[in-house]
Amino acid sequence: MNIIHKDICDLINEFRIELEMILNKKFFGLYLYNSVAMGNFEPESSDIDFIVILNDRLIDSEFDRIFTLHKHLGSNYTYGFKLDGMYLQQEMIGKLNNEIEPYPFVTDSNLSKEGYFD
Repeated sequence: MNIIHKDICDLINEFRIELEMILNKKFFGLYLYNSVAMGNFEPESSDIDFIVILNDRLIDSEFDRIFTLHKHLGSNYTYGFKLDGMYLQQEMIGKLNNEIEPYPFVTDSNLSKEGYFD
């Protein structure tokens, strides 16, 4: 069984709760992958990879609130600045970047309105 450090659990729990409040019915899910999900997180070198699945596109006010959320998490949690991930609509899942339109993504607590994460 993989154990996720309490600091990361607290961070992810607040992240999920706040996303649900901001996005309401647009929020489908929050998924972790790579080192945290596999139990190999290294505080010095790992990031916290995530994908947020949306039922619809973000509007500007939602983007602004998510931007503020990432700044809050980055400054209030030990590993908050390590959040790296994408905000994808369900129909984008399983497709390559050249097959979909640009989407919001975050690296090092900096949220970009549109582009490609990798």
